[in-house]
Amino acid sequence: MSRPPTFAPPPCARARVLATERGDFAVLDAVPRTPARATRPAGAASVTATES
Repeated sequence: MSRPPTFAPPPCARARVLATERGDFAVLDAVPRTPARATRPAGAASVTATES
């Protein structure tokens, strides 16, 4: 897959090659600007469908 002409990586991204048994792969690594946030508080029950 080639890079689309409109792709602009973020300034914090670094390009590298990931060597695997299947061959070399291009990788862009970037550190997020802010720490990761949970989608729900730790220990909260997951949402399930209610029975009718």
